[in-house]
Amino acid sequence: MTPAAFSGNYADIKTVKTRGVFQVIVEMKIEDYQGFVAAFGGPLPGSERPVALALLKPTAGLVPANDRKAWTALPRAQRAGILCSDDRFQAWATDKAAMEINPEKWPGDPKESAAMYIRWRCGVKSRAELDNTDDIATRFDLMESLYRVETGQLAEAR
Repeated sequence: MTPAAFSGNYADIKTVKTRGVFQVIVEMKIEDYQGFVAAFGGPLPGSERPVALALLKPTAGLVPANDRKAWTALPRAQRAGILCSDDRFQAWATDKAAMEINPEKWPGDPKESAAMYIRWRCGVKSRAELDNTDDIATRFDLMESLYRVETGQLAEAR
């Protein structure tokens, strides 16, 4: 087999408690799909393939994993900002906006469109308001759960 390298973005990490391992989710461009499968093959149950991970751009100031806050411990405004920078959330918010409201009102920038969708969905003028009241916080939490369920990141709404 010819050695192959692909780059992507570290998106998530999950523990598999029943097997004593963890899984690392790396998202790559769809254009790399065929090349990746040609090089690595498809997953086969009961078959493992050794691979390696490398951090391509070490970033100064990264917070050690044991010092990071849990996602839900972050303020909603911060979570909203992170979501608006995520390509998958941007696509989801754009699709939702097209179904729920007039898409002509939306800016062409995907990040701004995602932010506008959050503000519209939660009934706020600024993402900074997302933690102001229980009602607004609940609207944001429900929207985020719906996003995670509809994109396969969460098995069911919490």
